[in-house]
Amino acid sequence: MSQMLDYRDIGDAATAGMVASCYTVAGLVSAFLYPVLFPIFKKFLVPFAIVLGLIGVLFAFIGNSVIMMMLAELFIGFSAFLVWPACLRDYAAMTNQRGVMFYSGLFAAFWNLGATISGYWISGWYAFIGEQNPVSFAGASVVFGAIVIVIWIIIRLRRPVELEADYKYK
Repeated sequence: MSQMLDYRDIGDAATAGMVASCYTVAGLVSAFLYPVLFPIFKKFLVPFAIVLGLIGVLFAFIGNSVIMMMLAELFIGFSAFLVWPACLRDYAAMTNQRGVMFYSGLFAAFWNLGATISGYWISGWYAFIGEQNPVSFAGASVVFGAIVIVIWIIIRLRRPVELEADYKYK
């Protein structure tokens, strides 16, 4: 996000810090709202959260002001901290205790791996398009995210009904 602020000449380091803090604030709010949202969206909470994240990326893609970039981070942060507990919840519904430990650890490992390699991924994207344009990377992220949503929904819809019993509420 700080690259996008710099690329568009929107603000300085203090502005970047203020924008980045929106991610954390929204994550805190979504963590508290998770128990309210899960009964509403159930097995589709992850795709819903990814859609919110993609809305945030779209705000970053089209945004040319600090407010738009703050909205982007709010949506992305809210999304991220819905995805995390929803995925852990899905692991608990799909496997035994050993599987939950394994998949939760794997989730955390890949979450951190993604943060570690994102700089290389972005650099590779810039080399691919031939210019250092963070806006184009945001556009590519929207396309990639939409593909992930479709795959997630297909997998969830193909899951046997007896495995979905854990999503029913009285």
